[in-house]
Amino acid sequence: MRKRYFILFAIAILMFPELLFAEIDTLWTRNYWEGAIESILETSGDGFIFTGANGGWDGIIEVTKVDSIGEILWSKNYGDYNYSAGLGIIRANDDYLITGWCGNSVWWASDLFLIEINCVGDSLWAYIYGSDSTDEEAHCIIPTQDGGYIISGYTNASPSSSNDIDNIVFGDNILLLKTDSIGNLKWVRIYGGEGDEYGESVVQTDDGGYLVVGYGDYASMLLVDSLGNEITHINDGMEYYSVIKSIDGDYVAAGAKWHGEYYTLYIAKVDRELNLLDWK
Repeated sequence: MRKRYFILFAIAILMFPELLFAEIDTLWTRNYWEGAIESILETSGDGFIFTGANGGWDGIIEVTKVDSIGEILWSKNYGDYNYSAGLGIIRANDDYLITGWCGNSVWWASDLFLIEINCVGDSLWAYIYGSDSTDEEAHCIIPTQDGGYIISGYTNASPSSSNDIDNIVFGDNILLLKTDSIGNLKWVRIYGGEGDEYGESVVQTDDGGYLVVGYGDYASMLLVDSLGNEITHINDGMEYYSVIKSIDGDYVAAGAKWHGEYYTLYIAKVDRELNLLDWK
């Protein structure tokens, strides 16, 4: 986890090198609950809403909303689990969607959850996806063209158990999970080989499909259609943690490559068939 944070920080420095030399004046600093903040959004009222784990690895899902100077407006936790964390938060009209993982063991059989809350933190609905015998975790959630949502992450269920998530194997695999606008499960797809695979970020393609980036032995980039059927994949040896669609319709992924003793930062641009167009 620390490695992931370091890479994301380094990517930010690579994209905005002026941060290394800028003199930053602190406008305000606040301490909140003990644990880790995983994702943050600016709200329509010039404040912020963020989620994470209150208490660290043995914490609970926490969501806090603050005003423009960091004063807490409300802070709430969700679920009855010994170990859980909110890893992603996005806006859903006037409400918010939070996803992450939850379970009663820090090392085994965690499930993926999705919660919608309103502007004052009241839960509107909540779903848990997974089984007692498998481990699931969400890393990224985005809205889709049909009004639903797509979640990327990983599971230790096998690829043959797609739409079931109930067939455990030794090794993690890329997980894609599609829901409608109120969290009803539409489909699940699992991709991978014999090694470990992780889906870190996802973007929807112009034709309604999805491009997933991450890392592992099977794929660092994975292209699927609107129903999650695999079109193609590549593994260029990189670890990708973020992907966006560029203004010209191609895709840009940011990540790093491990050289045994150090990482080099890497940004790649690919076309709609995952052909490499440019890299830095």
